[in-house]
Order: sequence, then structure tokens, then C-alpha cells
Amino acid sequence: MYPANSIAFDLEALLQKGAWVLPAMILGASFLVAVLETPLVRRLALWFKVVDEPGPRKIHAQAIPRLGGVAIFFGTLAGLLLLVLFGRNLEPNLEQVSTKHTVFFAAGFFIFVLGVIDDIKHLRAGYKFVAETAAAILVTAYGVRIQTLSVPGLFPGGIDFGILSWPLTVLWIVGITNAVNIIDGLDGLAAGIAAIACATIGLFAFAQGHYMLASVAFALFGSVAGFLIFNFNPAKIFMGDSGSLFLGFMLGGGSVLFTGKFATLVGLALPVLALGIPIFDTLLCMLRRFLERRSIFAPDKSHIHHRLLEMGLTHKKVVLTLYGVTLLVTGIGAWFMAVQRTRALVAFVGALLVLLLFFRLIGQVRIRQSLARIKEKVNQSRRKSKIQRIVEELELELRAAIDLEEWWKALSKAGDQLGFSRLVLPMDKRSGGKQVLVWSRNGTAAGDHQPFSFRIPVSHRRSGKKLLLKAEVDDPESLEEVTFKATWLARLIDGKSIADLPRKPRSRILSG
Repeated sequence: MYPANSIAFDLEALLQKGAWVLPAMILGASFLVAVLETPLVRRLALWFKVVDEPGPRKIHAQAIPRLGGVAIFFGTLAGLLLLVLFGRNLEPNLEQVSTKHTVFFAAGFFIFVLGVIDDIKHLRAGYKFVAETAAAILVTAYGVRIQTLSVPGLFPGGIDFGILSWPLTVLWIVGITNAVNIIDGLDGLAAGIAAIACATIGLFAFAQGHYMLASVAFALFGSVAGFLIFNFNPAKIFMGDSGSLFLGFMLGGGSVLFTGKFATLVGLALPVLALGIPIFDTLLCMLRRFLERRSIFAPDKSHIHHRLLEMGLTHKKVVLTLYGVTLLVTGIGAWFMAVQRTRALVAFVGALLVLLLFFRLIGQVRIRQSLARIKEKVNQSRRKSKIQRIVEELELELRAAIDLEEWWKALSKAGDQLGFSRLVLPMDKRSGGKQVLVWSRNGTAAGDHQPFSFRIPVSHRRSGKKLLLKAEVDDPESLEEVTFKATWLARLIDGKSIADLPRKPRSRILSG
């Protein structure tokens, strides 16, 4: 076994001494169980009508059963049972199953059950996020943590994260879990990328002599490979959230276990590269939704696979292209980390740049547009903060009004400072005639333009009868911003309406 900071390994020596028997048996058992069980799961899903119906966000044109994660889970479980029952006999150097491992597997089972429930009942995204976070916190509490940053040749002693290791690990596990879930949009895409990631982790763990971690990775790889036979285009079954969430959680947590055995760069760099496409896709989608002022959990059809389909590639070509890019960047990273330990960081950064260039070439990365949107969002936030401060000051003036004249004067000032061009309030006189209160910016007259206008109800009697205040804007920045200003103007009126004025104005005391 090599030291933790060593990346070089001798795969041939391990093969010669027969250490491959245990991982091979586990991989074979997981593959066989998944192959035999997937058709059965498909029939059960059809029987109970657990299917993914076609829709605006879907690629498929007919209902497809979606409980494939069940076959993946039980295939993995078969491999892990072999590990527990025969592991020590086949490999004397196998690590003991610790509390940390047990809690990790239990959390993985919990995530699998969560996915099954979601496949059947369609849980809200917020509920799933809370459950994923709770599971990540649990495994973190039992020692599955990214505790140090160690880069061979640069930070050999490591940088201790201290208390920050908790949120960093939770963010990593939950992020990887959702990245795999998000990329599951085409037949065989998530399964194929997950298989590459499992194989990468498994091979490096095996080459370093860490047979427990290698066995778990190969169990996942075998089950996913067996399922992929039925999931590749045209898919006969989808893995559903029961599969994508389970795979994402196991890969996220497993890669953290990986860091406990290697330099942190190796432990996280290879999973990052293997899962680079779903990670980048998730981050870019979240940024895009944030800039578009939508929930970061909102669904859309702007993922990388949707973009490639729009460019004219067929379903299979999109999936194979993404497989190829994943293998390329993973191969670059793995090769240089294995033979050029002092250049591992350079290799990692270079592979990431290749991945970023790929996203840039297909139009997923639009730096200028993104920077412009960020700038506009910052400016809009500043304008809204300014409006709120203005309203807070105007509230005091409006509440101090003791008659209609003062009230209208304060309201007109509010209209001016909030950027309105005209305020019109028709009302009845007590004598029975009509009265119209009008304020306009710089003497703007009605009929000179076609402004954007809306009406705000104004209480003018204690009986609750309403008047309608017409507010106009000549050149609005955006409908959203005008609506925001109108909301604050309405808040001012609700705080002090005409009906709230004293019935008999108090005598004004003049100082002087």
C-alpha cells in the first residue's frame, strides 16, 4: 500500500497477486443481479402505473416505467453482501466495516427510499433537498468529511478546514446528488456518466490497495452497467429519482471517503472530472435561473443535452458525445495524476479548462451576457433598496397629514420621488359635486402621451367605500420595476388613507 500523498501505483503487481478476485466477483454479481432484475422491475412499474408521462419538458413521446433505481440498488446490495460475507476470506488486507461505513450505507438506503417515494408520489423539490441535507449531515457527523486540502508537491502537509469541513462536505454531497439527478434527461446519459465515475474511483482505489472503497465502487459500476443495457436509447425503463438520487449520494459520499485515503486533490479531482458535465451543467443552470429571477429548483429545457439536441444531434449522438467528453477529461486527469505527481494540479486545471471550452463551444457559457445580467441585477437591487428607504421617509410625512390638502401634497411628493409621471384621484365633494385631484411631473398634461397606468383603491370614508387613484408612468424601466413601485405606493396609501384623516382638522399652531 502506498502513502496517502503518493499518486503513483503499480496496477500490474496487484493483478499478479490475485487481489482482483474480490472486486471482479462483486462487479459480476452486481451486474448479473441488475440484468436479471431490471425486466422484473419494469413489469412491476407498468403494473402499478409508475411511469414517466410525456410532457413539454420531456424528450420521450410515450409513457416509460421509471423505477429502474430499484434494480440498481439491489444490484449494488448484492455486491456489498458478497463483500461482507466473503471479503475477509478472499482479501486478508480488507478493511473492517466501521461505524462510518455503516452509517454511510444506511444514509444511502434512506436516499434510495426517498427516491422511490418521489417516483411514486412526486415530492416537492424543497422536501427532497431537506432530506438530502439531513442525510449528508448524518454521514458528516460520523466522520465522512473533507477535513484537509492536500496537493502533492504544493501543499503536502495539507490545509486544515477545521469547522468549515462540515458545511463544505454537506454542500459537496448534496451538490453531487442533485447534479446526477439533473443530468438524467436522456436515455442512458446519467447511467453512463455515473458508470464512468464509479469505474474511475474503483480503479484508483484498487490500484492503491484500498479494497473496501474499490469494492463499493465496483458494486455500483456493475449494477449501473447491467441497468444501462435496458436504459440506453431507446430506453425500456428510466432509473427515476430512486436511481439518480441514490447514485449521486453514493458517488458524493464515496468520493469524500476517497479523500480519506488519498491526497485531497486526487480524492476530489477525479470524481469532479468524471462528473464534470453534470456539475458544470448544474452550476450554469442555477446561475441562469438566478439571473432570470426564477427559483434555482425550477425545471427547464436549457440543459447541455437539450442544447446539443437543438444543434441537430440525434439522441444517441448527444449521449455518446457526452460520454466521450467525460472519458477525455477523466483520462487526462487520471493519466497525469498517476505518472506526474508534481504536475497533478496543472493537469486538473487543464482538464477543467477542456470541459469549460466544450460548454463554451455549444453556447452554454455566455460570459458577456451573464456579466451584463449580473450588473443589471445588482443595479435593480440597488434601485429597490433606494425605493424602500424613500418610502420609509415618506410614511412619516403622510401619517402627519391632518387634512386632505396635506395628504395629497405628501402623496404627490411620493409620486415624484418614486418616479411616477402623473397621479389622478377623482372624488365626490360633500356638497354633491365632482372634484379631481391632479398632480403631474413638470406640468405634463393628459393626452400628450400614452403612458403605462394602473389604479390603486383609496378608502375615503369609514364605511369602506373606495376611490380609484390612477397612477401613470411615461417610460417605465420594466413592468416588474413599475409593479414594485406601485406596491410601495399602495402600501403608503394603506398606512394613511383619506378615511384616516381627522373629521375636524386640528387648529394649526403657527410659531413665529
